[in-house]
This record gives sequence, C-alpha cells and structure tokens, in this order.
Amino acid sequence: MVRKSLFLAAFTLFMLTLAVSTVHAQSARQVLLEEFSTAQCGFCPDGDIIAAQIVKDHPSVIWVTHHAGFGVDSMTAPGSATVASAFVNFAPSGVIDRTLFPLHVAPYANLGTIRSKWDSLVTARLGDEQFCDIRITSTYYAEVGQIDCTLEVEFSRIPSPGDFRLNLFVIEDSIVGMGKGYDQVNYFNGTPGHPYSGAGNPIIGYAHHNVVSAIPTGAWGVSGVIPATPETGTVYRWNWSSGLHHILDRNNFGLYDLISFVAFVSYHHEDPLQRRVVHAGQARITNVVLGTGEEMMLPRQLTLSAWPNPTHDRITIEAALLPSDAGMLLVTDAAGREMCRMSIHGGNPRQTLDTERFSGGMYFCRVITPRGVAGGTFLVLK
Repeated sequence: MVRKSLFLAAFTLFMLTLAVSTVHAQSARQVLLEEFSTAQCGFCPDGDIIAAQIVKDHPSVIWVTHHAGFGVDSMTAPGSATVASAFVNFAPSGVIDRTLFPLHVAPYANLGTIRSKWDSLVTARLGDEQFCDIRITSTYYAEVGQIDCTLEVEFSRIPSPGDFRLNLFVIEDSIVGMGKGYDQVNYFNGTPGHPYSGAGNPIIGYAHHNVVSAIPTGAWGVSGVIPATPETGTVYRWNWSSGLHHILDRNNFGLYDLISFVAFVSYHHEDPLQRRVVHAGQARITNVVLGTGEEMMLPRQLTLSAWPNPTHDRITIEAALLPSDAGMLLVTDAAGREMCRMSIHGGNPRQTLDTERFSGGMYFCRVITPRGVAGGTFLVLK
C-alpha cells in the first residue's frame, strides 16, 4: 500500500512537471497593437508616447506603426494604406488584434480607437485564450543584402474554423529622414510639461518608431498555408526570401538591431471588420552572415543612430564610423544643456548611456569628427 501510494505520488508529480513544461514551451499570449500615424499628423507624437508606455507596462504587446490613416507620407509601405482604409479614418488611431469591440467600449464604425482607450483594450485582449504559437527565424546575408525568413505556426487548441491567413511585416525602428514626408508635425510644441514641448513644429530629425516598412505577404496575408480547421501538433511553415531593399532610412543599413519581423495569424472575411488576429509573434534577425566582403559594410558618410527610441532607462548610440575615424559624442537636452560628453572612435562606435538620471523629454546627440558632424534625437519617457 505504501509502495502504491509512493508510486501514485511520484506519477502525479511527473504529470504536473510535464504539464508545467508543456505550458512553458509555448510563448506567452501576445497582442498586436497597430498604430496608424503620419508625419503630417500633429497629435501623432503623443500616440507614440502612449504606445511606448503600453509596451513597457505589457511586454507581451507588439507595437507596429503603419504610416497611413491621416493621408500617407514618405514612410508608407505598400499595403499599409490598404489596411488603413479598411480599418481607420483618423490618426493617431490604434487597432488592437484587429478586433471589433462593442460600441459602448469603442464607439466607432470601424476598428480604430482613440489613444486613451488603447491600454484598456490591450489589457482585455491579453486575457483571451491562446490557440497557437508562432516562431520566426531569419538569416541576413550582409554581403549580398538578402534576407531569408521562415515562419512556423503550431496550434495547441483548435479555434473556430475559417479562412486563416499568415501575415508578415518587416519593421524598421528609429527612421530619420529629411523633408515634409519625415519631419513630424507637433501640436505639443507649446504644451508645458509635455515630452515634446519645445521640440519644434515640425520636429526636424524626428525618430519614427516601429515602422512597417514592408508587408511581404500583402495587405491581407497569405492563404493556403493554414487549413480551415488546423490540427494540433502540426507545424505549418512558410518561407520568404528577398533582398533587404525595404530599409527606409539609408543610415540604418548594417544596424541589425533596428530591423525585426512581426508575424501573425488572422481570419480573412469579406467584411474587413471580421479579420481578427488569432495570435502574433515578433523576432529580430536571428543570424547575420557577413561573408568575405566586410568592406561593403563600411559607411560612405557619417551617420548616427540611437535605440531603443523612446527609452526609459538606457539608450544605445552608434555612429557609422570608418576604422580611422575618431571624435566626440555629445548629448544635450532640449534647452541645449550638456548631459554627456565622451570620446568615440571607429574601433568602438557604439556607446550605451544610462538615462535614469535624465528627466523625461527630448534629447539631442551629435558625433563630431574631423570628417564631419552627424546628429540625431531620442526621447526619454518617465
């Protein structure tokens, strides 16, 4: 009897351990927040601040930005305008898992919601059932500028049958450009206490965040990969290979940390308001192969990038320097007060700064070398 009891206890412990292991094998429930924003939208900088705070508070939220919804601009990816026209009619507008919420929650005739609602709607979706896991692997061949990306979807539960589509976004962070299609209109320039107060209107050199720079699957995804009634335990796979010509900020070439992929499974329906996301996943470039032509990665001009942007406690600043370059990195606040000064050179072009002591707001960074000066901006959220 004692031996039988011990066996049952050991078996029960084994099954509990197996159950825990099975649960942990699946990634956490992730929610897709699609922000619709354009450079000519004066309220859109505030949308970025709110979205960044949501990601900080809810790490399982995936935030992407379509540059459409209030017209288009120089960063509008093919397909983003199509998605925007089906889902929203204002900016900054947020669509959460492409879900149509009740009118008393989101009183609009489409999927777009105002930024003050994003957090509560994201929280509601995080509590929903998870049906599948998405795995993203990728290799970047730097010498030829090619990306190979593989998506794998595996269901642990069977959702309601339907026309399932597999979607892939190429995301580029911290895009800085020059001119009307990049300079960010800012209605908060004269608003005391706002993080973008005093940043200018428009903001020259604004860093646009988590931009959808390409949609390889087309606006509404690839059909035929996942059957109408998927099976549990079966891996559904899709591959994509392309030259990485989607980079919108030419200074971002070679900065692999700024490129990521977002994949998601969604229903397709003749009614655009019934194209709900089942699950989403995000991953950066998995593997980088430099090949033998490292010299091809050397910069032709002096450039500067900073990420993550916005940041809360740490910022990485990298200057695209030649091996022989040496100079100074200078960080100032919006009022021109010096916050940091340090040496920088081609052998160590990347510096990480602790911004915990910085107040919330806009900061300017410059690298100064005999070859020239390059600058950028970043935002600290508190």
